[in-house]
Amino acid sequence: MIPASFAAAIVVINLIITILIGVCVGFVVSRALHRPWGARDAAIDTALAAVVAIAGALIVTAIDDARGNLQSRVMLVALIAIASVALRHLVRRPGSSDPMGG
Repeated sequence: MIPASFAAAIVVINLIITILIGVCVGFVVSRALHRPWGARDAAIDTALAAVVAIAGALIVTAIDDARGNLQSRVMLVALIAIASVALRHLVRRPGSSDPMGG
């Protein structure tokens, strides 16, 4: 068993990496769609990637625990969080940072 502090550090590092990749994907998708991308978009991408990564980790862990299947799902959770950022940029209206177009 690894110490709890080491495990917590691994979780934080994975979360930071997921957030950084999510922000980069948001930038690339915005540029590919010829849409503006700035500090507000980066902040929204950061928050979205963080919330989805944490919620996804909790949900995937609960499902795996209920099934008795304990294995690492870091890549799955990271891909879900990164895809949510890309999806946000695909559904927002041009020129808007708000996914609802407001």
